[in-house]
Amino acid sequence: MLSRTADHLFWMARYTERADAACGGAMLTLRRAQSETAPAACRDQNMPGAKRPGSQPAIA
Repeated sequence: MLSRTADHLFWMARYTERADAACGGAMLTLRRAQSETAPAACRDQNMPGAKRPGSQPAIA
C-alpha cells in the first residue's frame, strides 16, 4: 500500500511539473505576442501602478 501511494505521488508531481512548464511557455508566448502587436498603452495596462488614459483612480 505504501509503495502504491509513493507511486501515485511521484506521477502526480511529474504531471504537475509538466503542466507548470506548459503554462509558463504559454504565458511567455502570450506576452511576446502582446508586446509585438499591441500599442504601448495597451501593453502597460497589466503592470502594477501603470496609468491608463481615461481610467478612474482606484478606491483605497
